[in-house]
Amino acid sequence: HVTISGDRRTLLDADVRGTDPARIVDLDVTGVRMLQIHVDFGKNLDIADHLDLADAKVVK
Repeated sequence: HVTISGDRRTLLDADVRGTDPARIVDLDVTGVRMLQIHVDFGKNLDIADHLDLADAKVVK
């Protein structure tokens, strides 16, 4: 599970699985001073859950 927040406001809250295809995430970060990406345990509470942010860009 991944949650992306900007200045403590939730911008994305989604379940992500290793079998999911890559996707583009386009979020409005206008005026955001603190961006937080939180990856939590999946539904089966597996160990070593992670998220790959390939070619990530933050543009203001």
